[in-house]
Amino acid sequence: MAIQSEWCRCRLELVQASHFPGAVSKFIGMYALGTVPNALIVTYAGSISTLEKPTPAIITAIIVSSGLWLMWFLLAKRVRQA
Repeated sequence: MAIQSEWCRCRLELVQASHFPGAVSKFIGMYALGTVPNALIVTYAGSISTLEKPTPAIITAIIVSSGLWLMWFLLAKRVRQA
């Protein structure tokens, strides 16, 4: 237990010593902005699908995967042009 608390204390000191507290909160905000909507959509689709009728989960998986791939493709294309 002492090793874990020592690690936590060192980690806390490292975070406090950094000069980027705004960067951490910005990262957490952007991460949540990207993951929470996807998680809610996929969770809802999984909750309404059953073993007899898995169509909502399958369609949602296809749409979410395609949407994420499309966004990545467009971002990569934009970065290459710049």
